[in-house]
Amino acid sequence: MRHVVFNQKGGVGKSTITCNLAAISAAEGLRTLVIDLDPQGNSTHYLLGALAAGKMPGVADFFEQTLKFTVRNARTLEFCVATPWDNLHLMPSSPALEEMHGKLESRYKIYKLRDALLEVEDDYDVVYIDTPPALNFYTRSALIAAQGVLIPFDCDDFSRRALYGLLEVVQEIQADHNKELMVEGIVVNQFQPRASLPLRTVNELVAEGLPVLEPYLSASVRIKESHERAMPMIHLDPKHKLIEPVTNWLVKNRRGAQWSNTRDTAIVVLTLNDYLRVSGEVQPVVGYELSVNGTPVTTKQITADDALSAPSKFDISRELLHDGANEISIVRKNGSGPLYFSAAAEFFSLEEPLKPAGNEIFVRREYFKLVNHPTLLKGFVSERVPLNDGETVKSGDRVEVVLTVEAKNNYEYLLFEDLKPAGLEAVQIRSGENLFVRELKSGGGFTGRTRWVYQELRDRKVALFIDRLPEGIWQLSYEMRAEAPGAFHALPVLGHAMYVPEIRTNGAETRLRVVD
Repeated sequence: MRHVVFNQKGGVGKSTITCNLAAISAAEGLRTLVIDLDPQGNSTHYLLGALAAGKMPGVADFFEQTLKFTVRNARTLEFCVATPWDNLHLMPSSPALEEMHGKLESRYKIYKLRDALLEVEDDYDVVYIDTPPALNFYTRSALIAAQGVLIPFDCDDFSRRALYGLLEVVQEIQADHNKELMVEGIVVNQFQPRASLPLRTVNELVAEGLPVLEPYLSASVRIKESHERAMPMIHLDPKHKLIEPVTNWLVKNRRGAQWSNTRDTAIVVLTLNDYLRVSGEVQPVVGYELSVNGTPVTTKQITADDALSAPSKFDISRELLHDGANEISIVRKNGSGPLYFSAAAEFFSLEEPLKPAGNEIFVRREYFKLVNHPTLLKGFVSERVPLNDGETVKSGDRVEVVLTVEAKNNYEYLLFEDLKPAGLEAVQIRSGENLFVRELKSGGGFTGRTRWVYQELRDRKVALFIDRLPEGIWQLSYEMRAEAPGAFHALPVLGHAMYVPEIRTNGAETRLRVVD
């Protein structure tokens, strides 16, 4: 995977984020390469320290080679150097990048970096690209070469105004040069949780549907110390407060009981094992009491000998629960080890209509009656008239079904089942016809990104299969026709990840009436 850390604004933490993510990847056993495209060379100094002052090949030599004729071009690997850290290599920066920028741009060498990274695809598992604080040849080269973009964000109004421009740049590069490119997320940096402005700013970005990543990174003196000592945080201070959120991110991004593939699963398990060893959690001594609505359910004492075998799941009797809010209390009785907990509930709802819900994915269904109007130049044009809960259509009316899906992460193999109202039938009669889900812009309209959907028409429902859906808000539509008169309930759309059943959603129930 090739990642670029990109922001036109300086001082937002691009080099710090690049180098620490790369160091963590390398510590996990991934063969990792950092490419420093910033003539200031902050990432180069961060990873090499005093060694950065020495003569070595790097990015400037690579680009210089593209500007002149040579009998034998050096391989990309010859411009990469080892760092003091296992599995971590660097293509160093140089002030010479500033001088050759104009030549590279005038001779349109914009795709050379992408070609170079494809050449070393089998040599590195992950690549991180640090960019200068400008929109120039080097940042465009990085965006064309990368598959994912991470955008550092300072919590102020200037950064927020610039953010929308950055997203437009990414969208333009994606449309014109790099269909693979996607925004992996916005990294909130220098976050001050006790100040109202940063929290309000971040909450507004989340409300707009932008992919803001958690956790939010706060200011840290240890980070500045890691700069001075040229030592990424995972090596300087494995117990630092920023290490635990990264570990939490790893756990949350598994798929069921595994990660994206066997190799990644093995690497993450070994990484978490190292984290547990450093944190001391493999030697717990802790006692706790579990209560529900003030009634004790159990009291347990856990030691290192039975940490994995001690009872950890407790079914709560129905008699202890009541309508409305219920309080689950876990009280530490002794010890200092961490306590992790979760709660799950199964229930049958009698509410009508059914309300939408979801975990990680969310779906909304809308109905529109298509009303034809004659025009002079275009013949009949269909107007979309919203159909709200309980409204009426006539037999023969065409109804457009619009499904909007919000994905909080990148997902694979999703299934959505749209349960049809009994009085309506799909207009199409063959399954498998071309249907695409389109990504929505935060301000309205579509980004241009699409994913193919396999549509299967069944008696009771329309089943929609999506093999891969990146993080974002997506929309698709298809048509039905009102036929049998009566009052009908359209039960909620059901959606889930086929191999990770806990990632699931349901939409809202809708009631429709069909008349002759």
